Amino acid sequence: MSIETPTALQNEKAQTDEGMGFFEFLASDSLTKNIFDNEQLASNQTADILTEFFKPEQLSLVTDNLTIGDSDKATAGELAIRLHDSNFEPSNLAIMPADGKPYLTEPYKHDAFIIGDGSEFIAVNNFNDALRLKAVLGLDSDNYTILATLDDWQFERMAKAHAKQRTLTIFCTYTERQKYSDMFNDYHVRLIVTIEPITDMLLDYRLDEIISDKPNDTKIYQLGAIEWAKPETISTAPATPYPIHAWQGVLRDAVEAIAYHAQVPQAIAGQVILGALSTILQGSINAPYADGVKFMPVALFLLSIYPSGEGKTLANSIAYQQIDFYQDELDKQFTQLKHEWQLAKASAKRSELETFLLENPPPTEKTLYMSSGTLQGILDRMLMNNLKNITWVTADCGQFFGGHSMKADNMLFVISCLSDIWSKGVFDRILSPRAKNAIEQTRTKGVRFTVDLAGQDEVIRPALNDATMNGQGFLPRFLFTAPDVINRVYNTPERMNNYSDSDPRLLKFWDRCRDLLDPLPNPENQQPSDNNAPHERININFADQQARQALADYQQYAQDRKAKGRELEHYPAYANRLAENASRIASLIAFFEGRTLLNADDIQRASMLTEYSIKERMRYTDTPQASMNDSDKLLNWLVSKAGNKKPPIVNEGTIGQYAPNALRRQKDSLLDDLESMGLVMRKKQGKQKLVYINEYLFK
Repeated sequence: MSIETPTALQNEKAQTDEGMGFFEFLASDSLTKNIFDNEQLASNQTADILTEFFKPEQLSLVTDNLTIGDSDKATAGELAIRLHDSNFEPSNLAIMPADGKPYLTEPYKHDAFIIGDGSEFIAVNNFNDALRLKAVLGLDSDNYTILATLDDWQFERMAKAHAKQRTLTIFCTYTERQKYSDMFNDYHVRLIVTIEPITDMLLDYRLDEIISDKPNDTKIYQLGAIEWAKPETISTAPATPYPIHAWQGVLRDAVEAIAYHAQVPQAIAGQVILGALSTILQGSINAPYADGVKFMPVALFLLSIYPSGEGKTLANSIAYQQIDFYQDELDKQFTQLKHEWQLAKASAKRSELETFLLENPPPTEKTLYMSSGTLQGILDRMLMNNLKNITWVTADCGQFFGGHSMKADNMLFVISCLSDIWSKGVFDRILSPRAKNAIEQTRTKGVRFTVDLAGQDEVIRPALNDATMNGQGFLPRFLFTAPDVINRVYNTPERMNNYSDSDPRLLKFWDRCRDLLDPLPNPENQQPSDNNAPHERININFADQQARQALADYQQYAQDRKAKGRELEHYPAYANRLAENASRIASLIAFFEGRTLLNADDIQRASMLTEYSIKERMRYTDTPQASMNDSDKLLNWLVSKAGNKKPPIVNEGTIGQYAPNALRRQKDSLLDDLESMGLVMRKKQGKQKLVYINEYLFK
């Protein structure tokens, strides 16, 4: 066979003698049963028509006569359309004569015309109806892929072949409903039943209106569908109760006030308070290790999983109010200093300019926090502008986890830098000498970086299950919360007449925040910190041996729970950070309360918050971080194998042939385990044994 892609297909639509465009012609009552029987359409017009529906690579021009069956056909010069099988591989060719009925060049298997490339699939039982449907769908057609056969008798075989790979939508009238229900009862088909043919209804309604609003008694039936419940590995447990008694005094009042005014769970209010304390105090104090000799940064990494629009941003703005005000003052101060420097530079004599610039470097902008930008950009800014204390706070953590810095090529470097900053307050950054603002300094010490992130489930869940982010110890440094959403009330007299700006609980909190933001009044009381932090910070120490013992005991408690069979077996990196985070939280709270020495009660209350965090992390996760059992491994393999199939299906024979060797031998028992947990379901379809994977695992 000799075919080639046509090069002379014109772009203009074919026109009828009445001057109607082809789409209008399709939708009109004058449309004939077979558009290729219309004597008004010449062969080049046929080409024009088909380019409205098919991609150029689907169309071919046959250059010689072909032998079809037992006889030769005069196919030279005819236009042809490629058909595809259920894997979307080319499988047949349909000759489209301008003056006769189309025909196939190969015996029919389950070949289909593919019209469009949308994510939803519609199966149509003949070619002409498929063209009509594409035409009347209009702009909606971009959302759909239409699969069509040349003739009605081919439809069942084609639709069943595709329904094994993906969910199909099939439209029919009430008189056809029973036939199609019986035909596809065991297949993944959504049957939409309408009083009129769907092409007629689409002249008055959009397809989404027909599906959602169901005009004129439209009914929808899901055939062969599995009603999945959320599986056991996806948490259905309620959120962990928040330990509000871990807070006391002004801070507890502030947590409760923010929860009230922002109408968020106390867990969210507690997180934003921790973020504000870390932002304010990370440049002023260090926290102790259990040995009482070495010290660590107090900067916290915080991650709140909460839906958009439910009050997290408001809670954050209340907790950070004084930080915002202070940042505004710093910005005004920088603007004034920069203006004065520019005036001085402009007034300097040309011969003295070089000396002036050496003796009077331009003022450096001081920044307490940022809410946008790339991680690498922030690191560069810390290095080049000598910023020692900065916070990234945002309610859109997609900027963090989905940004350029977290792409595969950059992720290892970035999370390594952030982990070093969290642990030791140091990082290296080698800039290209050709880069704008390139500097010689590539290493900085004594830096602190607080991360206060919030975002939605669909953004955060992939990150929480990322092997690199877990394995490199980056995510284990975070404090987590994922509380249940609460019902918010706006229209009661109480709500309408209570304002956060006049709440005495918040006024006390803000007053103390402002005191801590201002420069410390007694520099002689500051102690030199550890060798990694050249800037002077106060080392928060233990008040007595009992306090030091409390932190050591908690560290041992976390260590013991990493043992095989214990609750933190699969979370060893998280367990290793619990005591460090507890020390940081205790130090922040104590210094806020005006103390530089920790007591045992400080450690115990801080550990309530870290225990809450690890319980939320384990409750929320899809899969363990490490040491997965064989059932977990097989499930991961099935999920990856199913890929983008709709519904997600893997042939059971494929498991026995291609799964990892260690899993093949246990296939039946492992599938039994997964099926008992609602993760998979095995079904027979003819002679095939299929494994359906719970669709919640793909959400």
